[in-house]
Amino acid sequence: MNPSGPPDRALFDQRGCLTPAGFAALARAPIGRGPAELAAHLASCARCQERMLAIGAGPRPAPSSVPRRKPRLWLYVVLAGAALILALAALILVTKLGGASGAPPRPPARSGEMNSPPRAAGGS
Repeated sequence: MNPSGPPDRALFDQRGCLTPAGFAALARAPIGRGPAELAAHLASCARCQERMLAIGAGPRPAPSSVPRRKPRLWLYVVLAGAALILALAALILVTKLGGASGAPPRPPARSGEMNSPPRAAGGS
């Protein structure tokens, strides 16, 4: 293709549409780096767009930069076990501290009653 002159006749037919060589040149080019004349024509020509789709030389997916790893099942099992152990530890701690006994809290003792023995009900 001649950048300063008329388009290369091997890439365009008599109607001005892309030839198989023109489609091949687009297909060989890296994504986003196709010949500007061919890309501009393809963007504006419905006939060439239909032909491009028919031959299957449409856009290629970009290669993944980071390969995906398979999920690690053992990691999920370990995390679930750790969460279960923490939940059980929290329940045991609450039970030991008396927060889950169900009984209402006792009111604080008055200062004079702390050391006195309990009084008898019949009292003398």
